[in-house]
Amino acid sequence: HDPDYYGDIEMDILQEGHVADYLSVSMTHTVGASGVEPGGGYMLPNHFRFIDAEYQTDDPAAPNYVTIRSSNASVKFEPATWPVMGQYSQSLHGGPTNRLFFKLVEGELSEGDTVTVTFGDRSEGSPGIGTVQYRNTALRYAVWLATADENEGGVLHALPEPAVPLFGGPVTAVHGFVDPLTSPGEPVKLSIRAEDRFRNIPSGNVPESWDISLNGEFFRRVETNGEYITNLEVSFDTPGVKRFTFTSGDGAITGRADPVLVKENPENYLYWGETHGHSGWAEGLGLVDAYFRFAREDARLDFVTLSEHDLWMDLGEWSQMYDAVTRHFRDGEFITFMGYEWTVDPPFGGHHNVLFRDPDEAVLASRQKFPSLKKLHAALSAALPAGDILVVPHAHMPGDWTISNPDLERLVEIVSYHGTFEWFGRKYLDQGWEVGFIGSSDDHTGSPGYRPRAYGKPGSDNLGGIAAVYAPALTRDDIFDALYDRYAYTTNAARIILEAEMDGQRMGTRLPEGDTHTISGRVIGTDEIASISFIKNGEPLETMDYQADKDGNILEVAFHYSSYPGRHAPSIPDPTFNGTLTFENMSVTGVKTPVVELLNNVTEGAELSGDGDEVAFSMRSGGRTNPIELTLDGEWPADGTLTIDLTESILPQVVTLEPVTVNMADLAEGPVTIPIFEAPLSGFVTIRRISQPELMDREFSFTDDGPSAPGDYYFLRVRQIDGGMAWTSPWWTVEPKAKPDAD
Repeated sequence: HDPDYYGDIEMDILQEGHVADYLSVSMTHTVGASGVEPGGGYMLPNHFRFIDAEYQTDDPAAPNYVTIRSSNASVKFEPATWPVMGQYSQSLHGGPTNRLFFKLVEGELSEGDTVTVTFGDRSEGSPGIGTVQYRNTALRYAVWLATADENEGGVLHALPEPAVPLFGGPVTAVHGFVDPLTSPGEPVKLSIRAEDRFRNIPSGNVPESWDISLNGEFFRRVETNGEYITNLEVSFDTPGVKRFTFTSGDGAITGRADPVLVKENPENYLYWGETHGHSGWAEGLGLVDAYFRFAREDARLDFVTLSEHDLWMDLGEWSQMYDAVTRHFRDGEFITFMGYEWTVDPPFGGHHNVLFRDPDEAVLASRQKFPSLKKLHAALSAALPAGDILVVPHAHMPGDWTISNPDLERLVEIVSYHGTFEWFGRKYLDQGWEVGFIGSSDDHTGSPGYRPRAYGKPGSDNLGGIAAVYAPALTRDDIFDALYDRYAYTTNAARIILEAEMDGQRMGTRLPEGDTHTISGRVIGTDEIASISFIKNGEPLETMDYQADKDGNILEVAFHYSSYPGRHAPSIPDPTFNGTLTFENMSVTGVKTPVVELLNNVTEGAELSGDGDEVAFSMRSGGRTNPIELTLDGEWPADGTLTIDLTESILPQVVTLEPVTVNMADLAEGPVTIPIFEAPLSGFVTIRRISQPELMDREFSFTDDGPSAPGDYYFLRVRQIDGGMAWTSPWWTVEPKAKPDAD
């Protein structure tokens, strides 16, 4: 009834912030009619995921120094703490965390008084508040008002959060986005994006021009006019795979674009999209409009959904989301869908993303009204006909794979920035549910489809996932139909082109009757292809491993981890493997960590000692392979040994192993596997001989001679040497497996 009762807040940016640097910002609160009595004060809850800085009041010359002052000279504050749970604690799902509270110990604040909190007060030498690594439109520096002591009727009120911008760093890289599938003579969009070291849009000077090469031959020079993104239209005269590379005019910066496949008269085109991402409305960062602009301009996505959490979204925000979805929609250019994330813990069904074909028919069936998975299914089925809603369970807070609705749950999300969760898709398939595979970023930085790198706390060594669909045109109905019909596949963010048919049927379909089934197709990667695996009923039926070589001169030590948590439990975070590799009777001349180089070469890596007889390593694995490749000097050392000393593995508990020694002669028989974690986590190290694969483009064909059984399913898994992965949606035998009793 009185919107100004608690007063208002204004922001003053004292030092502009750049990623991985410092900023200084003040928030000035004009006290409202509520006033502030002794025992009350101002609480500063820094966000559990994004403000990687613990506020301090003790050392005015050190980072993260925070101060408070008032226009009322009669009041005095003292630093204290206040316990906070939720997104402003250390962990969204953990217990309370004590956060800084400036307690009013003398005097009272009355209407019209002002109180200024300075985050990163630089007046006595502090560099400011440490920032995160994501360029953003709205960092969150929260100020909460306590009107009095909580034991004497005080109210804790969240004051408005002014949007604090964070800018990118210097230009260090370039990347190109291009439409992945076209025909000769048909124009496609090419977008050349200057970047900082974290993949953000940068600040500072941009190269004056880019020299573009196509398949190794000079193509043209384009002027940037000082813009970070340069867009142009191109076309191709002949079919084939086309690859663009870029070099700045001074030769200092180089990069490449994702591949393009040019083919005669394609029946369908390939489109990239995001079905699961967040802004600052939930426990994330960034403005809603900026989320859609990033998807269209920075990530060059074809379709996108903003899937904010239902439990933190009221009908006013739902209406604002509708406005944003309709405002950013461009038929034939950029498709936006209404959606949200239904957010319950795994014992009650797990997290599910809900997408609607038509924004005008979208309904917010929230957990507050529909707190179980069956109730959600019933509410959505009553609201709209089958084919107009998609419900997509995801694996970070796992959906309950024993309960599904085949008219709604047509896809499952098996990869995100939280990790790689192939096991999650297999759980649904093993139950007999016919679901396709997609991925998303689940990004919380307002960066859908092209997530920045995140080094160290609170980093993740996964760039997320992305959804790929085949559709005849870029319209809302065509994209939604492709998703609903499971004509989709996923990658872990690498824009790998994957074409595959089984017995002449596209992915996501049932196969003709018979005991013999053949799958064939083509993988066009963003890096060299390491392997293609043909999976039947969850196990590899056959694998084309282009690295395995018993005569190779590269020794691979690869860390693996499955994030399967068991039913009704959150997925377990990526483990960190720390330790040393020691060599005897062998000489190592070089160390390479291809996945680390792509994802995180700041807090991870492997370093060869000066004597060349030891490598210290720190590696992570989020449900994928993370290798160390050791180049050996001369012939293979048959009498050489490798000792692995895993000093600790953090999961998040610490696991240690006794040192294990492997004889190089034993690798002639194949890889050696050393287990680390017990089931169901399935953590292990493999040691093997490899050679370097040379091709980024592979055709394949696999045949299963049967026999077939009801419920058989098949899919493909692709792995690149840089850790990029892709999965097709499955195929099924004609007879479906009997469904479980949902009760």
